[in-house]
Formats: sequence, structure tokens, C-alpha cells
Amino acid sequence: MKHSFSASPRLAVNLTALTENARFLNNHISSKGISLNAVTKCFLSHERILDAYYRGGIRTFSDSRLISGRNIRIWAQNRELKGVTACLLKPPSKAEMEEAVKYFDRFYVSTIEAGKAIAKEALKQNRRVELVLMVETGDLREGFTEGELADAVDALKKEKSIILWGIGTNVACLNKNSFSKANVETLIEISKKYFLNKQFQISGGNSSSLFLLKKGELPVFKGELRIGEALLLGNDTVSYELYPGLKGDAFTLFAEVIEARKKGYGKIRVVISIGKADIGSGSIAPLDFRSEELIEVRRSSDHTVFEWNGHKSVEIKPGAVVRFRPSYFALLSAFASPLVGKVFMDE
Repeated sequence: MKHSFSASPRLAVNLTALTENARFLNNHISSKGISLNAVTKCFLSHERILDAYYRGGIRTFSDSRLISGRNIRIWAQNRELKGVTACLLKPPSKAEMEEAVKYFDRFYVSTIEAGKAIAKEALKQNRRVELVLMVETGDLREGFTEGELADAVDALKKEKSIILWGIGTNVACLNKNSFSKANVETLIEISKKYFLNKQFQISGGNSSSLFLLKKGELPVFKGELRIGEALLLGNDTVSYELYPGLKGDAFTLFAEVIEARKKGYGKIRVVISIGKADIGSGSIAPLDFRSEELIEVRRSSDHTVFEWNGHKSVEIKPGAVVRFRPSYFALLSAFASPLVGKVFMDE
């Protein structure tokens, strides 16, 4: 346990670890002929982490929301960086369209209507932007069926303001289906069928695809992997094990003990000053104790209650600060919450 940190929850960000993750994964994937697209939505495309990724060699970045994703272009312009590609993973609404086309270079769409709306605005702004057509391969979230794809290609290839970059898929985002070799092979076959004799690429998945890569089962293709969680926390999203070569200690949550006392049934209850307002419903793992020693019982908006089952010689007192490793969803909430202080550190 650490002491005298702050009564408010704090998130410490190890920028050196993030740069090393970016450098390793960028080189690792590039050696397979695949480019790395860093998903930045978890940290709201914050410039300090974008800096860390850029130092690690990443040049393509994706967010799912305009309000945070436009930070990518603003950051690149302020730093006078060349060769940065900013991507929007979720199609913009009608109200967002003008600003979205101004700030983003690549869009991921699953309807002809969205593609045409982007093309119309790009023409108005005298821009050419890239479109990735998302294909349904099992997650049942969004994407063209193969039967719909021919009409989409025919309708959108006529638009002079867009470049059909290729096709992509989402797996293990909604239903937590395992990303399989067959998912990628399906995309490869579809690409050959609908983009025959043309330059096409495949956006072949997210952090779950690293599980295949680790087993040597990821098919060879030209394109990208969209990686978010693995860059941040070091694990793939299938086994949730630390991927060889990546660091898992880039983020540490600090929260203060408010109360520690025996309750009616004799067990010690420890109340920590962090709740759903800070970390949502995402899980947090204690770093100062074994997981079976400090077990979460319940979480309210402002507090999390743990049961202490550790050694009797260890005393947890009010005012002590406990460290936690956040899960992806706890990290997402913590970064979005103004109630959690952010401390950026270079080792």
C-alpha cells in the first residue's frame, strides 16, 4: 500500500510502457506484412498517449466518436506531424457529418446510405476519403452480409470523392465469440470476389486476433489490425493473458481507504473511495494483496466495498491508499470521468 497520495481516485499512466508496447506490436505485426491501426477511444485520443504511440512507430489511429476522435487531427496538426491517418470507427450522424469529414481520413461503414452521405460531404469539401465496408462474420453487431456487399460496392465505387479501401469485420466485440482463422479466410475470399483486380485491403480484426497470431494461425493478408486493449493492457481479448513482449503495467488506479472495521458477522469490511462514477462496472484487481485477500462485495456510485480475508498481521487503516490494475472497461470509465485525476509519467 502507498500513503499520502490523494483522497480522490487517481489514474497513473506509464507512458514509457505504452511506447514500448507500441514499438513491439508495430514491429511484430509489420513483420507479418500487416499494418497496425491503434484504437484510441479508451483514452479519448489524449495527446500524451498519442505521443507515446507515435514514438513507438504508429501512424494510423482510430476513435469511434467525433468529440474525442477529432483530437487525433488536432494533435497531428499542432505537432506538425506528417503521414498521420485519422479514422472514425462508427459512422457519423447527419449533424456530425461536416465536422467528421473535416477531421477524418477513413470511415468504417455498414450501410450504403452512410457511405453516400460521407461521399456527398467529402465532395462538398473537395476531399477524397477512404471507406472500409464492414462485413458481418458472426458478431451480429453491424456489417453487410455477403449478399448485400455486391450492391454496396457497385453503388459506392461510382463516388469520385471516396476510395474503397477494402472490407473489415468486428468479432469478439459484442458476443465475445472467439476470433477464428475462418473469419479472416472469409474476408480474404470475399475480397477476391468483389475487389478482383483492384487494390484492396482487409481490416482483419481487433485485439482478439492476437490470439491467432500467437498460435501461428493468422492467415496472411494485406491490410491492418485495429488494436486497442492489447496496446493498453498487454493482453489479447480471447485468453486475457499477457501477450509475449507486451507490458501489462501501463495503468495503475489509486484509491483511498475510507473505512475498515468489523461488521455484524465478524468479517472486516474495507470501503474504498472509488465507485461506478469513476470506473463504471469494470473490474479492478488489487496490486498490494492477493485477489483472494481483498474480495469485492458491492459497488455504489461513490464507494466500493471489499471483504478482507488476508493475514491478521496486516492492518488496513483509513487514509491508506490501495493500488489496482483496471480492466479495459474500468480504464475506459476512469479516463472519461473528470472525477479521476490523471497523472502521466515517463520512467
